Amino acid sequence: MVEPRKKALVVYESYFGNTRKVAEAVGVGLKERFDVTVVDVLDAEPSPGEVGLLVVGGPIHAFSMSRAATREEAVKQARALGVPVVPHTLGVREWLEQLEPSTTHLPAAAFDTAVKVGWFTVGSAAGAELSTLKAKGYDAQVRPQHFHVKDVDGPLLAGELERATEWGRVLAETVGG
Repeated sequence: MVEPRKKALVVYESYFGNTRKVAEAVGVGLKERFDVTVVDVLDAEPSPGEVGLLVVGGPIHAFSMSRAATREEAVKQARALGVPVVPHTLGVREWLEQLEPSTTHLPAAAFDTAVKVGWFTVGSAAGAELSTLKAKGYDAQVRPQHFHVKDVDGPLLAGELERATEWGRVLAETVGG
């Protein structure tokens, strides 16, 4: 009898569409070993349900995960640039606060999108995401990942979507066996 495929849930927060694109690319990489659902944080339930992997991603805002004030600023920036955005009343930070703890040490991973300054990334939403997941009993499977955008509104730097897909593949092999 063939075992059913494990499920993976990718939850993301995105304003300019770049983090959504990365989440979708990670999902493509995961599909080799998982049935994947990619969902905006606004539509995510506080329980991951029956999944074998939880992946969380959001943009770096003021060196970490977004907050109400930084989300308001992102909306202002988008409007000034003429980019239509839906204001977020909930971000990854708040969703993680509501997330049910894992009693089974569910495998988890985290990523963020960031403007690269010189040769380094300033801040880490992914590190904070992963710390929160660990505190809730989730098992970090790989180091958090940064995916880079050219400017606040993007676009993603060349090769980042391919790198996100490859990271999803590596994550699937690590978790999926």
